Parts: sequence; structure tokens; C-alpha cells
Amino acid sequence: MDAITERTGARRREPQWVPLGVTARDAVQVRRRFVLLGLLALVMGTAGAQTLRPLDRVMQVTGGWQHTCVLTVDGAVKCWGSNLEGQVGDGGELDQLTAVDVVGLESGVLAISAGLRHTCALIDDGSVRCWGRNDNGQLGDNTLEDRRTPVTVQGLPEAAISVSAGRESSCVIGMSNTAYCWGDNAFGQLGNGDFTDQPLPVAVSGLGASVTALSNHDSLHACAIAAGAVFCWGRNDNGQVGDNSTTNRNAPVLVSGLTSGFDQVDVGAFHSCARFVGSGLKCWGRNLFGQLGDGNTVLTQPTPVTVSGFSTDPQQIALGHDHSCALLDGGGVRCWGLNDSRFQGGTGSSGNSTIPVDVSGLTSGVSSIGVGHNHGCAKLPDGTLQCWGENNFGMLGDGTTTNASSPVQVLAYVPERDVAPLTPAGNGDSRSAVPDGAGRFIVFESAAANLTMQADGNGASDIFRIDTQADPPVTVRVSLDDAEGEIDGASIEPSVSADGQLVVFVAPDAGVGKLSGESKQAAALRQKGSGFGVFLRNMLTGSTRRVGDALPGGTGTTPVIAPGAGAVVFTGLPIPGQGEPSQPNVFRIPLSPVTGGEYEPDTVNLRCVSCKAVTSMGLDTPGNADGDSGAPVVSGDGRLVAWETRAKNLLSGAPSPCTAPQTSSIMMRNMLTGVSRRVSQPIGFSASSCGMQGSRKPSLDWAGLNLAFESDEALVPGVTGLQDEVFALPVGTSTGSPEWVSRGSTGSVGNGGSGRPALSGDGRVVTFVSSASDLDTRSNDNNGVADIHARVLGGGAIRRLSLGVSGAQADAAQNAPRFDYNAKVLAFDSSAGNLVENDLNAAADVFRRALPATVSLISANGFE
Repeated sequence: MDAITERTGARRREPQWVPLGVTARDAVQVRRRFVLLGLLALVMGTAGAQTLRPLDRVMQVTGGWQHTCVLTVDGAVKCWGSNLEGQVGDGGELDQLTAVDVVGLESGVLAISAGLRHTCALIDDGSVRCWGRNDNGQLGDNTLEDRRTPVTVQGLPEAAISVSAGRESSCVIGMSNTAYCWGDNAFGQLGNGDFTDQPLPVAVSGLGASVTALSNHDSLHACAIAAGAVFCWGRNDNGQVGDNSTTNRNAPVLVSGLTSGFDQVDVGAFHSCARFVGSGLKCWGRNLFGQLGDGNTVLTQPTPVTVSGFSTDPQQIALGHDHSCALLDGGGVRCWGLNDSRFQGGTGSSGNSTIPVDVSGLTSGVSSIGVGHNHGCAKLPDGTLQCWGENNFGMLGDGTTTNASSPVQVLAYVPERDVAPLTPAGNGDSRSAVPDGAGRFIVFESAAANLTMQADGNGASDIFRIDTQADPPVTVRVSLDDAEGEIDGASIEPSVSADGQLVVFVAPDAGVGKLSGESKQAAALRQKGSGFGVFLRNMLTGSTRRVGDALPGGTGTTPVIAPGAGAVVFTGLPIPGQGEPSQPNVFRIPLSPVTGGEYEPDTVNLRCVSCKAVTSMGLDTPGNADGDSGAPVVSGDGRLVAWETRAKNLLSGAPSPCTAPQTSSIMMRNMLTGVSRRVSQPIGFSASSCGMQGSRKPSLDWAGLNLAFESDEALVPGVTGLQDEVFALPVGTSTGSPEWVSRGSTGSVGNGGSGRPALSGDGRVVTFVSSASDLDTRSNDNNGVADIHARVLGGGAIRRLSLGVSGAQADAAQNAPRFDYNAKVLAFDSSAGNLVENDLNAAADVFRRALPATVSLISANGFE
């Protein structure tokens, strides 16, 4: 260990003790890290504890100096521990005490390797990405800049098939079985014949196209197996190169006596081991703590010795700084060498061992191990991970910084399971949840009569709003008249403004008492009728106003308030002269802000959006639309309206190519210019691709730049048109092509239909419902019900968001998913009884899923 003392002027700082080889820069960063840990604790304390569960679905584990990473069965990478130089890869520099996603590596990774303070991943296209410290060019991107998210290694002569990250260097094996390395070369550890650092890959000399294994893990030397023989190069002061010398080697040399029959190799800081098929392990190099496992502590052993205690070949070897571990044929784990107060050996106590000893509790069933500087990890049969040893920066992943003498469970925040019911005790069904822009306020309709302390005697559904950030959450009834009176009859189909202040809904006119600004005579006339209205409730002022006429019976009016509160769109029947009197059409009414936080419907400028055919200049023609319209949506500023229609003549002179009466298309209209366009069919769309139902259920982002919809039309290659699929379209341009959102995991049609899409407000993520069971193949989908899925536009992976807190699949369908602005909150309803524990109300509930699986993808796209 080296003592580093710093002086700033006349002020003397106390010596900081750090591991061998750590620079003054490292010492400064160690002190900064403690400050960041304090900030992390403060943030965790103020934000509230997250729900942590055992990390599962692990395939491979690798350990660095003070961080750990895993590759999951989905091809995703998660890391935790020290992060000051970005080695965790989450885009920040706060240490992580539990597993977090590596930005941009949510799928497609084949293998990973952690170096001292950086990490590398092998991608399924043969490329390599690295992140973390880069002062010696170990990330291979031709710079010396640290990277907090993965960057692609530049200049690889061929696709890679394996990767190994060392102390300050990295290596790969290419498809031709040639080895390449880059980074620090002070001791010749790149093996290219010189001692010059290389920020781009160079070929290792002398091994040719015969390399089958390579390791430079946690060391300043490297070893490889070529044609069954073992070669090493680099630093050799403890005989770790194994050629019976202590001379540094800048090109590979044959390890004494290891000429054939070897298939695995790994290196520690100053020692090396290789598996000899049929004859156990051979190790060489430094042996001060017994890390060679031959029963003694000879300081330096420059030629191989045999490790004691293995009756059969171990399945895997993994070396730390001054200790070694092996996975036995029966799934047990043994370690040997240094085992001080950091408990590298995992035996339940301290005490070095010169021969392999069992890791506590891991005597069978382990399928993979990974060893870091002074810690180790093992994958259990259920896919979870346990780690032991040093934990000062959280590299054990159990949420603490306490060293562990025996294995402890690695934890992760699992967003896909962070679901909470908003109506857990409701004595009636709750449905149609819609979050505001921040995901704080969620409005919904419910037949439950016990959600608030207010009397609820109307025997029908009401509209409620819940403040999810209150402690405890607070639910209030929205569907009241202007005098706070109960509405007699069912209130349905809610929508909420971005700030949660304004809520629109549908209710029977006869059941609504006093309205703001309405005369007694008008109220009496309204209440005598049998119609339904669209009503606006201001949660800030307590006022209730009528917006317009709903459809007869109310259902299907689907009013939507613009997020910016500038307008309301809904489906209704036109008066004579506006359009066909009995034909549903889409209407838009502006909302005008007035003093005191009030908003008034601008009835003078109520406009039927879809009643008439429109010229290319956006002018209404005398001709009425020849089909009904509905399901309107509106942009954040209220300017753009999109809807579904069966009308064929809405664009004058450009009839719909799909002539069947029941076939719908998606229209969009700019209410400032009047210009309309049919947006659901791409350029060149032909009648032969029309579906039975067409394109329906539009969803528009707040900027009006992206549209999502369901369709049974063959809009893109590969779509059969035999079932509904979800598509997204960049409507901000006139030439954009649809993106097939619900395509299966193999890029083909799923085994069930998909529909009812909803875009996040920022237009980046689409959520939808699908009966297909093969869209997200990370786990079995055999619950036999429609599940909620989500996908980031632009090619992100589909994620099924239908797991309960225990990881169980929902036992009933989930419906009507809706995101907040940036997809951090998902609201939906379901009658499933197993999403949360003790769901005993036997009713459909409204749920809030916080930070769903798309968050890792959102971070990867840089807009969280």
C-alpha cells in the first residue's frame, strides 16, 4: 500500500491510504466519492426508499476493483458500486449500492468484462462498447476522456467474439482467433512488442490466428491460450508471466511446461491460473497469501504449480487481486488466498487459506461466478446473484457498504414490478385512469361508493382524482356540480389537463344541478331533457361548467382536454346545417382563461371539425361528410386535432382508397389553417392493402409531431393485415413512414392482435395492449390475457408491463394504459387480483406503475 500525502499551500491534509498503483488523482477522487455518497444518502432520504427486490435473470457476472456488472438473459447489462469515473455506466457519477441499468445496453449484449475502473461489453454485431475511466485509452475510442455511458471501440480489424477488460487496458479475440489489445502498455501488457500506450486496438504479436481464450482481468499482465498452450506477457515482477523469470515481457512467451491441453485462463493482480483438461488447475506468480492454492506461501513462484483439492476439473476459474476462486463440477464454490477483514474468501470469517475452502452456503447449485478485486459473486439456480467480500463502495449490491464474510443477496429496483393500486378498498369497479403531465394527479371513473369520506348515494359511477404524491395519497370526487352537489347518474370518460387542474367528463344533464354562469331558467330547461353533456370541473376554483352536447347515452363522447387547457375536443351530433344530423362528428371548443384561475368554454367558436369535406386550402365545402367520425385527440396547444373516421370524402378531390363502409382512417386537421390530411396511410398506399376495420384509436403527442394508432391495414412490409397492429407516424412531416410498434421479437407479426395505443406526452414512448404472447421474450407469457406493453420509438425493445410486485404474471387483462409526459408513470385498470398482495376487493382497480421498464430505454435515448 502507498501513502499519498497532499499539500495545498501551508495546509496539510492527512495521508489517504489507497491500493497499490493508485495515483494522486485517485486519492482526490476517493475523497470526492465520500461526498457523493453523502449526497446519494440525502437524495434517497428525501425521495423515499425505492422498492428493492433480488436481482434475477442473471447470465454472467464480472467484478472490477470497486464495481460489479451482470449480463442478464435478455442481453442487458446492469452494474453497481463505485461510479466516480462512470464505470457503472448509468450516465452519472454517484455510487450505486444496488443494480442499475447501463445506458443503451438493454439488449443485444453477448458478454461483459469489468476492468479496474472501466467495463466493456461484446455486442451481438461483433462490436465492443466500453465505459468508465479512460486515462490510458482503455476504452478504445481514440480519446483519453472518461465516459459515463458506453462508447464503441474504434478500429477493430474484425468482429470480436470475446472481450476482457484489464487494469488499464482491454483485449478482444477476433473472429479469426487473433488477439487485439489497447490502452496502457507501460509493462508491455498489450503484447505488441513495445511499451507505448495505444488508444486503438493493436494485434498481439506471435500468437497468430489460434487464440481461444484470453484474460487481462485486474492486472498489468495478460495470458492467452493459443492452440492449447498458455502464453503470457506484460508485468512480471512476481513471476506472473510464468516463464521462470521476473522480466517484463512486451510480447507473449510460453508459460513453462504448459504446451497443450488447456482451455481456460484467468489472471489476478500478480498471479495467473489455467485449467488443464483432465488434470485440474495450474497457477503461478505471487503466492504471499496462498493464492496459488498449493498449500504453501512461497513469495514468488515463476513456474506453474498444481492447485490442491480438486478431484475433478473445476467448471470455471476466477481470480481477484490476491485470492482465487473456482466453480466446482457439482456447483459448489471454493476460494483460497487472501481473506482478511474484507472477507474475500467468503468463508464466514477471516483467515487466509493456502488451499481451496468452501464459500459459506455455496456448496452446490451455482452455475457461474465472477471475482473482483476483493469480492466475489455467484449465480444461483433461480437466476439470482449473491456476493461476498469488500463492500466499501457498494460493490456487493445489497444496498449497504458493509463488508460481508458470507454471501449476501444482490438487489435491484425492478420498475416493471413497482405497481400500486389506487383503489385497493374500492367496493366497485374503477376504470379509465388518465395521469396528468407529471404523473402526480390521476383521474378515473369508479362505481365504488367508499373512495372518499363524502356521501356517495347515487348508485352510479363517479369521476375521482387522486393526488399520488400526498402522504397518504388523497382521493377526491370530481363529478360534482358548481355547488359541490352529487351528480345523479353515471359520470364517465374523464380527461385531465397537464397540470391536473381541469377535468372534463360526460354526465346526464338531468342529474347535474347548479352550473357556473348558468341561469335558473337555462338550468331548468337542461334538467328536463334526457340528453348528456360534456362538463368541465376546475379543481382549483371548484367551479363546474358545461362544455357541449355529448352523444345520446353519453358513451363514446370521449372528451379530451388539450394538455395546455386551450381547448376540448369530443364526439357529438351536429345541428342541422353543420353536417348529417344523426351522424357522430368531432367537435372542438376553445377554453378561455379568465381571472381567478377560471376557464370558460368559448361557445361562440365551437367548431365541427369533421362535418364537411375540406378543400386543399382548408376550406369547408357544402358537402357533408359521408361517414361518422369519433375518438378525437388534440395537441398540447389545442391547435391540431386527429380523429378516426369512416367518411371517404373528407378531402375534397382525394377520396379514401378504402371504400368499404366500415373501414376507418385517421384524419388530422390544423384548426388555425383548416388544412386536413389523411395520415394513417403512407404514400403509395393501395386499395389492396385496406383492412376490414382500417385505422383507429389515434393518440397524439403534446407537440403534435407523432401519432400512434391501431390498424388492420398492411401499412408496412411484413404486416399481413389479418389482425390489428400498432403503428406510430411522425406527422410533423408530410413524408414520414409508419413505424411498426407491435412487431414481434423476431421482427415479424406476433401471435395475437395489438391495439389501444397511447403516446407519452413527449412522443418518445408508446404503450398499448396486446393479446400476443411473443412480443417480449424475456419471460414466458402464458397468462392467456391481454397485457400492457411499451416501446420506445425508433427501434427500442418491447417491454411487457404486466408483472405484479412478486414478479407473477397478471391473472386478468389490463386495460386503457396511459403515460404521463415522459413515460415515468403508467396508469391503467385491471381486475387482476395478483398484481399486489392482499388484493381482496374482487373489483377492477386502477393501478399506477411508477418508472416502468421503458425508463432504461428512455435514459438510453437521452431524454429522461
